[in-house]
This record gives sequence, C-alpha cells and structure tokens, in this order.
Amino acid sequence: MPLSDIKSLEINRRRLLALTATGATAPLAMPQAKAVQPEPRLVAERLSVAAIQSRAAPGAVSENLAGMLAAIDRVHDGVGPKHLITFSAQALQGLVPGDAADLAAVAIDVDGRELSAVAEKARAVQAHIAFGAWVRDADWPGRVIAMSILIGPDGGLIAKDWKPLQDASAMVGAGQFATTIDAELDRFVELYGRNAVLPVHATSIGRIALSPLVAGPEVYRAYALKGAEVFLRTAPQGAPDWDLQATAAYNQAFTVMTTTACDVEAAVPGRGGTTIVGPRGEILAEAGSKWEQAVTATLPIADLRATRRPIEIPTALVLPVYERAMRDFA
Repeated sequence: MPLSDIKSLEINRRRLLALTATGATAPLAMPQAKAVQPEPRLVAERLSVAAIQSRAAPGAVSENLAGMLAAIDRVHDGVGPKHLITFSAQALQGLVPGDAADLAAVAIDVDGRELSAVAEKARAVQAHIAFGAWVRDADWPGRVIAMSILIGPDGGLIAKDWKPLQDASAMVGAGQFATTIDAELDRFVELYGRNAVLPVHATSIGRIALSPLVAGPEVYRAYALKGAEVFLRTAPQGAPDWDLQATAAYNQAFTVMTTTACDVEAAVPGRGGTTIVGPRGEILAEAGSKWEQAVTATLPIADLRATRRPIEIPTALVLPVYERAMRDFA
C-alpha cells in the first residue's frame, strides 16, 4: 500500500502515542472478546462454509440474481446445510465495462428487491449469506458505493460495508468509478463514526470482517486488532495464494476468498481462484478449475478462540516510522 494511504488506516493513534509518550515498550494486544459487544453465542464449534464461484453476465442483474438463488438451493439441497454461503463482489452485476454512467445503470438500491430476495433465501436455508455489490444509498445521492453485504439466517441485514479504498488490482471498467471510504472519509466518519471505517461484526458464526481489498496488509491487521476471526474477501480475478495465506497467518484468522467463475460467453470472464485458508496460512479448500463450482470447508472456530494468541505491535519500534511517513506524505 502506498505510504500516502497510511492516513486512511484504522490505527488507534492516540493509544499508540500515549504508550510512546510514557516510554512504554509493551506491545499493543488485540482486544479481548469482551471488547466486542454484543457477543452472540457461536451457532456451532465447527462452521460449515460454501464459497460459490459463480458465473455472472455483465449488467444482467435479474439473471444473475436468479443464478445466485439457484446456486444456494443446489448447495443446500445437494451438499447439505451450511452456516455461511459466500459469493464474489461481482456475482450480482458481473464485470461491467464502461464508465460511471454504466456503473449507475446496474447499481441496486440498498433497500431494493435484490437484497430482499437474498434475505428471503437466507431465511429459507437458515444460513448467513455474503456477497458484494455496487449500491445506491439515499444518504449519498449521485454516488454508487462498492459494498460488501452480509445477511443473517433470520433475513436481517448484518453488514453493508463500504470498500475501504481502491486498490491496485482493481480492474479497469465501470467498477473503478465506485465510491470508497477513503474518497469520502471526513463525511463518512461524521455520519457513521470512526468505528465504522473498518468494521468488525460480532455474529453467531464469529467476528466477521468483509472486504474486497487485495494486498492490503495494514488494513487486514487493523481488522484483526479489532477482533476479526474470519475475513470474507472477494476479488474478480482472485488474489495470489501468498497474499491470502500471509494475511490469514499473520492475523490468525480464517480467510474465505470468493471469486468470479469463467464464462466463455461473458465479455470479461473470470478466472476462478476461490480459496479458503486457515489461521496458520494452510489452504483448507480451493477451486479445482476456473469454472463454476462450490468450494466447501469446515472452520473450527471454537478451536481458534481457544488457542489464538494476542496480536502484538512493538509500538516503540514502529510508531516513529508511521509518524514520520504521515508527516512526509501529508
């Protein structure tokens, strides 16, 4: 990540500065479970997950929505009930070429029929469902927001999280015109508070962070410091195994990367790469090809909670470097 983006990181600078000012050398430990409120009881000690690598026709929202709902039924009826089912950020709208006008043409409403249809399906199969979308919000007229969405098994909307920032891996096309947090940071914080910048959601399947960001180590470390146990990640072209494994291992968190499947008829085909990684960086499951499929794994979330070590930051060593970078690139 460029140093100029350091200002946008979710770092508790006041706490770090306080430690340094007092000459403290103790590491900054990850918040304990009691810091995340409320803390629902885990629905199971081992979570059953399906990451659906699906095709998505560019701009064909209704067609893609029907495909998502059918894929959920195939997994539920054919493989068995799942605690969590994930899709890519493009599953609903596809990889849309063009400009801002093309993006606006395929955007959905945050309270529209698409989310209602997925919510109804979540209730029917009693699963959490996660996916990304380009979304309109009445609070942000004229904007199309890159969002990651999580719906609970009761059909309730748990998360509608903005993409933190545009990353270097973003494909050229309409999606590059979507609004991200870093582009509207001041007003975003004014409306929603600083804690909403990199949110972590306490759910019955663990503490969840959702993001389509590729190669953002500082951002994922910030999620982990806020208690994240599972990263739900998306990317149209996937991410290198080293990025997924390193992010998972350094932060002792499960990672589910869900991508777009290849479609020979699509204008911009996907290339697969859906992967589920464990908290030691071990690959638990991955797509066997670039074609449409469901990748399944079991996440021993209770074991993670029992064995996870505090994440430590040697503040006396690294804080001066961050502070200097912030001054130099302000």
